[in-house]
Amino acid sequence: TSVGCVETRMHLYDRARALCDILNKAALSFAPAPLERFQIELAYLAYPPGGYYRRHIDVPASRGGWLPRGRSQEDGGSFQQTELRRVVSFLIYLTEGWTEAAGGELRVYTPSDGAGDSNGDSATESYVDVPPLAGSLVCFRSDCVDHEVLTTNRHRQCVVGWLRAMRC
Repeated sequence: TSVGCVETRMHLYDRARALCDILNKAALSFAPAPLERFQIELAYLAYPPGGYYRRHIDVPASRGGWLPRGRSQEDGGSFQQTELRRVVSFLIYLTEGWTEAAGGELRVYTPSDGAGDSNGDSATESYVDVPPLAGSLVCFRSDCVDHEVLTTNRHRQCVVGWLRAMRC
């Protein structure tokens, strides 16, 4: 099994840690704890033509999104009495030559004010479509930003990641 270019992967982790440092210095009001430089989660995603990812939020609703570190008793029992939670989600687009006809935009839903109209109907949901332009970085809160990947009409590649906080 190929693990890709180790040097490139290490450079990506270095850049993700630098982003973590910048956001920690900004003292994010929504972060439950400082972002952990060495608990960054990364994944490479490749979407074939026709590929998409349904609407979701990156933090599971159970346990407030806090997940225990280690393994359950069934898997050897190495829980470490600490928990991690995704705080900031990010994407780095890799596919060059994107055009509007290629599709595959990231749709980010914006919170509605819930005011509705004079007939009592709920407020119209709004969103922003972010084109997957190579080299672009997109960051958003993991715990409350609904998002999805719209159907792509050509091969689409990106790196996704999560900056996480830890608690004991």
